[in-house]
Amino acid sequence: MLPKIKLIGFALGCIAALGDNAMACNAIDDGGDPFDVATYSACNSSVSDLSGVWMLVSDYNLKTSYFGLTWSESRRQRQTVQILDNQDGTITVSDCGFLGYGYEYTLSKSANELTFVGDQVIDFSLQVVNNTQLSGSVVSRASVWGSSIEVISNYAEAVKLHDLTAPIASLGELSSEYGPADNKKLLNNWQIACFKNTTYDIEYTYFDGSTERRVYENSDIYAVESVEDGVGGEALALFSVSEPTLNETLRAEFNLAERNDVNGETENVNIDYVTNSNSHLSGTASILDEDRALVSADIEFNLSL
Repeated sequence: MLPKIKLIGFALGCIAALGDNAMACNAIDDGGDPFDVATYSACNSSVSDLSGVWMLVSDYNLKTSYFGLTWSESRRQRQTVQILDNQDGTITVSDCGFLGYGYEYTLSKSANELTFVGDQVIDFSLQVVNNTQLSGSVVSRASVWGSSIEVISNYAEAVKLHDLTAPIASLGELSSEYGPADNKKLLNNWQIACFKNTTYDIEYTYFDGSTERRVYENSDIYAVESVEDGVGGEALALFSVSEPTLNETLRAEFNLAERNDVNGETENVNIDYVTNSNSHLSGTASILDEDRALVSADIEFNLSL
């Protein structure tokens, strides 16, 4: 578990800011730990307001109890968050949300504290350190679907990577051919609105006292037809599992609002990365539906943070 890191003086070999903007630098260190906030720098971002594309990193443990079944879970996560300062005491936030769709919502910044959408069981409570740095923690939604959830030993930090002048900036493009063999549909150059990458280490304790451990990693890409329409609605998620030897297998899901999903696992999924770094992700993916043999998806993606 990483210690909490103060967001002060990110150097990373960059030259200090002059005036409102920093001189040119690399906002992301491709050689750094992707889940360490020090890997990301605000040295090329405006300090005038909160508007920008941010990287939110977190490291936390969960203890969950559900009708006698308990499990302990460690997560490390990074995800993009886009913020537009409305100059009226509010900000508009676009982030990855959960359940396969992105979210867009408005927050008041009068209390200097912002709560961002996490997933089904947690959110992020962050304080504004300055206009390029946020610092805080992960908070539980207390009881979700009958579960008791406790968040322990955690931190969350966010760094502005670059400026934002429109409600949502495209992070890249995604194209796909998908559906049943006799009725393929095409997505051409959909805009990537959000990216989330999470590692999980979970130990389950069952009713008989036996335990089971699962370790895996998800990489989710959310794409929309046009970023001008927001991040809600139709979306796509790719899940890349990194530790199939510990009870998890490579899996990918192609999710659309029309619910013509393609879901594949084990030998029915292939993801080939042309580039896979902290700042850039590109490649192809193919999914053959595990339940419907004639339903498939072929995907090309190119993401730059």
